[in-house]
Amino acid sequence: MSLRHHLHRLSIDDVELILAVTSKLAAPFDLMTMLAEVVEAAKHVLRAERGSVWLYDAATDEMVLRIATGIAPVRVPAGVGFLGACARERRILNVPDCYADERFNPEVDLASGYRTRCMLTLPLVDHKDAFMGAMQVLNKIDGVFDQKDESLAVVLAAQCAVASSGRT
Repeated sequence: MSLRHHLHRLSIDDVELILAVTSKLAAPFDLMTMLAEVVEAAKHVLRAERGSVWLYDAATDEMVLRIATGIAPVRVPAGVGFLGACARERRILNVPDCYADERFNPEVDLASGYRTRCMLTLPLVDHKDAFMGAMQVLNKIDGVFDQKDESLAVVLAAQCAVASSGRT
């Protein structure tokens, strides 16, 4: 099913939320505020419990949790878990049962006391194809993420990538 078809099934509020975040990219903005707004929009539109943005720190080869729901900042090696797979493959990962997947790194769950059931992990790649980080959306409220959710999440992740590109 195309993204266009899925957008027709979104509520007016969902579309307005996405467009509001997109329009803010044209004006000066604070990076962390913008990333937080994109994550909130993703949680709302995708009906997810939590969301996060991890930015890649090339100096330490780590992923740094910059925006998250319910947890303080964390650093993890860039090559581990879903984040590592996303960085290597540069493609969306849709995992319907995180604990059944050997790539899952439960470190953040252990640190936060939260249990991740399902997750979308999306690469944040700039216009030069440089990996900047990843956006994750966790635990769809009414089941698992599907292909329609993936299509919409890619649009939202692109907003994070645009916001992160050249801004610190």
